[in-house]
Amino acid sequence: MDDRARLGTGQIKVFVLDDHAMVRDALTDYINTDPQMTVVGSAGAAEEALAGIAETEPAVAVLDVRLREGNGLEVCREVRDRHPQVRCVLLTSHSEQEARVAARLAGASGYLIKELGGSTLLDGIRTVATGGSLLAEEPVEELQPLVEDLFERRAVTLSDQQHSVLAGALGGASNAQIADATSLSPSDVRGQLDVIFQGLGIGGGRR
Repeated sequence: MDDRARLGTGQIKVFVLDDHAMVRDALTDYINTDPQMTVVGSAGAAEEALAGIAETEPAVAVLDVRLREGNGLEVCREVRDRHPQVRCVLLTSHSEQEARVAARLAGASGYLIKELGGSTLLDGIRTVATGGSLLAEEPVEELQPLVEDLFERRAVTLSDQQHSVLAGALGGASNAQIADATSLSPSDVRGQLDVIFQGLGIGGGRR
């Protein structure tokens, strides 16, 4: 489906993932106040979101990172593999450093800190829907020290295989591309990424 179809009749089609119903409804209502946008679906869990995104074909998916079932980072990577035309924006309460790393690892078009004002959300959706990015251009070499610092602070050590998966994800490779490069299966890549997300403290369910 081309971009004009996914934007609908001049509107940006948006999908919302958040496991708190009140937050999800508030996000939906707020996004719908913009005449250029319409929320075409929402979900409270990862698998529900993947099914909903496949059905509604939005231009932008707004994904909460921390969920009770699954996490928004895994959803983002799956969306990138299955529906590369959909742009993902992560909603997070992590620090700027953690959010930058999470967005790159997930293959997102950007992230927004939850505490920021609502107009920032609408501007972010509009930017990524028209092909822009909310992320600064950063080579892997500049991100690597940030990642190493996060691992060091959490006393986490990765295997050589996990380092290979990490490098691929930071470099923008999809799960399928990482699988080809490492001789792992796509499901093994997802498993290794989950370990990496957990090790960085940027994935997994709520406590």
